[in-house]
This record gives sequence, C-alpha cells and structure tokens, in this order.
Amino acid sequence: MPITPEARVEFLDRQRAKFGTEHVLNAGEIIKRGPRGKLPFISPMMTWATTGGVPFGHIVRAYGPEHSGKSLNFWGILWVAQNYPEYIAQIYETDIKWLEDHGKFLPARKLHSEMKNLVKRYPDGLSAVVFDTEGRAEAHFMQQLGINTDDVDIIQDNIIEEICDSMKDAFKSGIDIVILDSATNTQSMAEAESKPGDELVGSKARAWSRWANQVRREMNPDRSVWLIVDQVRNKINLGSGIMGNPTGPPDIKWFKHNATLAIYFEQGKRLYLDRNNVLTDDYEKAAPGFKALGTVDGKEIHGLEMRCKIEKNSTGRPFRNSRMRFQFPVWTRRTGEMMQEMGWDEAFELLEMGTYFEIIEKDGSRFYPTDEDFQRIPKNGSKRGTKSTDVSWHGNGQAKAAIAEDDELRSRILYRASRDIQPV
Repeated sequence: MPITPEARVEFLDRQRAKFGTEHVLNAGEIIKRGPRGKLPFISPMMTWATTGGVPFGHIVRAYGPEHSGKSLNFWGILWVAQNYPEYIAQIYETDIKWLEDHGKFLPARKLHSEMKNLVKRYPDGLSAVVFDTEGRAEAHFMQQLGINTDDVDIIQDNIIEEICDSMKDAFKSGIDIVILDSATNTQSMAEAESKPGDELVGSKARAWSRWANQVRREMNPDRSVWLIVDQVRNKINLGSGIMGNPTGPPDIKWFKHNATLAIYFEQGKRLYLDRNNVLTDDYEKAAPGFKALGTVDGKEIHGLEMRCKIEKNSTGRPFRNSRMRFQFPVWTRRTGEMMQEMGWDEAFELLEMGTYFEIIEKDGSRFYPTDEDFQRIPKNGSKRGTKSTDVSWHGNGQAKAAIAEDDELRSRILYRASRDIQPV
C-alpha cells in the first residue's frame, strides 16, 4: 500500500523533531534552493582536481609526509573562506565573461544566478578555528598569507576527548571551518593518563570513533567544513635500521570512511631560482649567486613544489592529480630589494593546465598559444605554418609572464577547467 501525502508529512515531522531540521532534507527542496557550492582551493589546479573544492557539510582528510604542503593548502583554504564572496564571484565572473564574449547568453545567465545565490548565502565570508595539536601554528606567517588573524582562534590541545568536545562546541556555536592539525599528534585520555607497561592498543582509534560522530552531528550541511591533517610514517627495517617508503596514514577507520575527500600529498620538491630568476627543481640549474648562508657551496631554496592525488572523492571525480608551487620571499643580498614575493605561483599552474588542455602547445623549450580551433597563432602580418612566424614564448619564464599579462588567455584556461567541474 503506497504512503499517503499526509502520512509522509507526519513521518518527516517526526524525523525532524528527532534529528533536527538541518539533518532531515528533501532532495527536491535542495535542488530548488540552488547549489550549496563548494569552498575552492586557492590553487586553480587543486580546485579542478577536487571537482570544485571542498563541499560544505563534509570532512576532508589530507595526509602525507612532513613538508609536503598539507597545512599550507589548508591555510590557503582559510584565506578563501575569509574572502569567500569576492573569491567565488571572481571565479564565476571569469566564466560568465567568457560565455558572454562567445554569445552563450543563456548559460551565462544561469551562472550569474548561481553566483548571486552563493554570495547572498555567505555575504560575510566564513569563520574558522584551528586546533593546533603540535603547537606549530604561526600567526605572523598566516598574516603574510593575507589571513585576518583577528578572526581566527587557535586552540592548543592534543587530547582527543577534549578536542572533540571543543570542536563540537565550535560547530554548535556557528563557527564554519574547523582545522585539526594534526590528528597524528593526538592521544586518547587513556594514553595521557597511562603508566609504563599499560596495554593501550587501539585506544586512540576507539576514542576517535566514539567522539568524532558527536562532532559531525553538529556540522551545518550548508556551511561547515572539517579539515583534518594527518602525517604518514616511514617503515623501518628492524634488521638494518633503514627507513623505507612512507606508509599510509594512521589506520583510523572513522576518518577513512567518513572523509568525503581524501588527498595524498607527496614529499615536496625544493625549488631554486635560475639565472633568469625563474623557479626550477633542477639544483644544477640554480643560479650560483644564491648561496645559502652557513654552507660552502649550498644554494638557497626559494620555493616548494607540491604534488598530490585525490584518493577519494564522494562528491566529484577521484584519482585526479594536482601540482602546485609556493614561492618563498627572496631579497637581493646587497640591497635587500624584493625579488620574489611570497605566495602561490598561479602562472605556473595556468601554464600546466593550458598545456594539458592543448590551449598552449609545447614544442621543445618553446610554448605556442593556440586559437579557438587549436591552431598556432601567427604574428601580425605573418602567414601560419612556420615556427618563426607563429607567436611563441621561449622557456617557462617567458610563458608564465605572457599568461600573467594576457587576461583573455587566462580566462580561457580557467573556463576550460571549470567545464570539468560544472558543465554548462
């Protein structure tokens, strides 16, 4: 016998009274309300790899060895969260302009409506709290990244039961973003109070399983995001004492099953400035003038390259890869003049993405931008067909500089990437 409309309404009323209105949703109503949206990464390639970024109401777990860029990416997300209305509008407006310039006005209006919905829903950005279990959060560094530290609270504790109780209180109080850095450094109350010789196998995993569900219970499906950093450990050959390849993250099944996004970060590559002041991962190509203080012939490190794989994605496409670069500030030794500012190397990512989508063609050390038909663009007054008469850039430095100055090319690359995230 089919359920009657009245009986269905009564059923939903009972469930909402039992679980709360925010946890009992109607699929049709969600669609009519418009997209919840996602919290994009500051990296355009990472946003593409995660199919739009971090979904609201979900848990993200980033794991990998030390110095692989996990926390750095989450600091980037924190900046995006604080500047969400402006940042999401910038992403949408790039796509809208591209569509309008190509006469696709109906899709452009659809995106404009979605943009207004998201900006209206999060007019003041998103709030955040950081649970710093390692005592490493550096407020001055956060300020250098553009994060408003006055709106970020840092709680230093590593007892699982205490942290979970505080995280539950944070979400319940209306805080949107909770960052746990890192889960690896936490311990259960039983471990903290144990004595030598006590048997405590599995107490950490049990504590997380018991308490993390309470935290998740308080998450707002329209606003909350829980970001978890986890370290991986190296295998040790007990016979030889040699460190082996990194293992997976700690085997806490609650994190494994409840994380919507699981991102594995590889060991970050060190980057150096070459003779043209362009970042390279080739130590031999590093300019000899940048010597590290305190060494005989060591060269100063000027950046970090991060590579990661999306191991799990329940709201998008898994198994995509991302490659990002972060620049350290560099000053000349003689005068202290700024040569390279600190921040994300967006032009590097756009060059990588442009080449992948064949918007830019690479031939040896030269890069050739292509037109709408993916043909090389001839120089003014030249005929197409020869390398010498086509527009090109020599080396990564020239290509990155050209992309940074060409708004149309930048928009074309970003628009192409966004079509893999949200087809129009």
